[in-house]
Amino acid sequence: MPDGLLITGVGETSGKSLVTIGLLRQAAARYARIGFLRPITSADKPTESRIVQLAEQLLPEGALTAVSVMTAAHAEELVADDRTDELIAECLGAFERLAAEVDFVIIEGTNAITVPVHGEPDVNVALARHLDVPLLAVVDGFGRNAARVAAAVSLTRQRLRQARSTLMCIVVNRVSPEVIDEARTLIPSGSLGRPVYLLPYVESLSWPSVEETAEAIEALRIGTNGDADHLVRRITVAAMEAEHALSVIGSGALVVVPGDRVELIEAVLQAALAPEAVIISGDFDISERLQRVVAAGSIPVYCKRADTFAVAQAASRVRGEIGAGNPTRTRQALKTWDEHADGAEILSRFELSLRDVTTPERFAYELARRARAAHARIVLPEGGDPRILTAAAEIAKQGLVDLVLLGDPDEVAKLARLHGVSLDGIEIIDIDQSPLLDEFAQTYQQLRAHKGVTLEQAAQQVRDPSFFGTLLVHSGRADGMVSGAMHTTADTIRPAFQIIKTRPGVREVSSVFLMCLPDRVLVYGDCAVIPNPTPQELAGIAVASAQTAAAFGIEPRVAMLSYSTGTSGHGSSVDAVREATELARAAAPDLPIEGPIQYDAASNLKIAAGKLPDSPVAGRATVYVFPDLNTGNNTYKAVQQSSGAIAIGPVLQGLRRPVNDLSRGCTVDDVVNTILVTAVQAGATKAAETQKEDNA
Repeated sequence: MPDGLLITGVGETSGKSLVTIGLLRQAAARYARIGFLRPITSADKPTESRIVQLAEQLLPEGALTAVSVMTAAHAEELVADDRTDELIAECLGAFERLAAEVDFVIIEGTNAITVPVHGEPDVNVALARHLDVPLLAVVDGFGRNAARVAAAVSLTRQRLRQARSTLMCIVVNRVSPEVIDEARTLIPSGSLGRPVYLLPYVESLSWPSVEETAEAIEALRIGTNGDADHLVRRITVAAMEAEHALSVIGSGALVVVPGDRVELIEAVLQAALAPEAVIISGDFDISERLQRVVAAGSIPVYCKRADTFAVAQAASRVRGEIGAGNPTRTRQALKTWDEHADGAEILSRFELSLRDVTTPERFAYELARRARAAHARIVLPEGGDPRILTAAAEIAKQGLVDLVLLGDPDEVAKLARLHGVSLDGIEIIDIDQSPLLDEFAQTYQQLRAHKGVTLEQAAQQVRDPSFFGTLLVHSGRADGMVSGAMHTTADTIRPAFQIIKTRPGVREVSSVFLMCLPDRVLVYGDCAVIPNPTPQELAGIAVASAQTAAAFGIEPRVAMLSYSTGTSGHGSSVDAVREATELARAAAPDLPIEGPIQYDAASNLKIAAGKLPDSPVAGRATVYVFPDLNTGNNTYKAVQQSSGAIAIGPVLQGLRRPVNDLSRGCTVDDVVNTILVTAVQAGATKAAETQKEDNA
């Protein structure tokens, strides 16, 4: 994944365009291929962008790839319909496709969306977290004294810290040159040395061109004379005698003249010190005489059918914007950036290690992507449960996983119609009519012969949906199984223990929960299977949990939890964790493992700095191994209930083929997530088997 950065403006007139174009040009000196992502655009045509047009002029040919995702109107519609997850998924998809083609991505924040995004302080902050990129915040410093500039910086830092965002740096734009030095002394250095750059207010950057002004107020041009790229410094109304009017116009002025003052218009157009342009106001037709005067002049002339002072007021509100249309303004903007900000230093910060961030929305997106890539076939034994059917229909519609339902086809179809879901693309197997019954009975009898199971008993047992589904997995006709919505955990797991069994070298089956917190996804194990693990079992849980984390794109850093950290405590339970840690390190020497360690030291960088300052895991753990089932089960439920975290699991680990258990109180979302998790596990299993065969 290439480097990426989202630029967000704090304030409607922060001037983030200057920062964006400055960084795009700087990036071109560092990266061969640059991406520019516009997640939410204000224009009806999202592909139109003055920044993109300017960047294409400034950057080497072919260096820039620009992508727009959606308009603000569409984004607001998704938010209003409580479909924010679709908004995030669309932006994530566009980002990942662009990131696959380039070396660096700049993401343009938006001020266009006005509706609040549920549960998020700001749509740009939310997007940065979901895309897992740091933020560059551009703060508007216009009209602020030194103390207020410093306060704005502190407030921005605090707000982004509370939102758990990764801040790259802050740029305060449009600061009065007289207060810059004082403001710099008042701004605290900030955590992790995130720099703050102060850019001075340059009045000419806000001057619009004649053409920009005319377009903004929808004035119609008369003739083609004159240069419409000249900058407008002031708006002047000429409605007095000609000699008085000529004394207040001149270079830099745009003059508004009533259409019934033909002599005055002639005088202005013929003045020795001519203005930049003239707008003829009022509901008047342009006479032939006036057309001749305009044609003979040397400045642009426009007309606007509106009251003179209304036209002047509208024109005075137009502000210049950095874009491809005005090279003078572009040069001034880049000069300001180069003199007061260090783009190279900002980009060099990508060489530093940034905090890992995986939001639940990003995890869901990655989970679906990995499941689709696994090409797995998952069996669902509970075809009579409407939650299973609804989840299966949703997954099949998206083409994520190949699914097999067990049940009477007529009854399953009837239930699907009752709940309004389509089972197109889903195979349905009627166990009683299956030609596999004899084969499965023989297989099961052979596997359980040491327990005295007869062929007749086996023939009866394999008609049970859980056993039949497990045998589909065992025989390779399916890659994994999900059950438990209508059956107990024992009903789901017992067949897996008897038939599929554990992987070579694995002595125990354990479990993890994938804990989707607001800004990250953690792995908790074991919270569901082994009540009182021995040190050997704890070590096995640690290694297996790390492997599960890696399968889902979570970099494993394992914390072996206890009520003591390091060598500070002793006792049988602490000593057991200490022994388990050493066994796990021996089994996986390249795996970052720390233990014994308390939860706070494992999860909080400040606490970790005091307790284990040199640990690669402390403060940054992603995999938490609990000392026993009592601790683990209560902890995951406490975190789930108190923080609103989504708990996916239990995810079983250690089996030759993945089988996962649902709660009988599961929701459709729980079923969807568990199926996708099982598919990802199946993909990892197949990849490991293929690698083993290649190495043989």
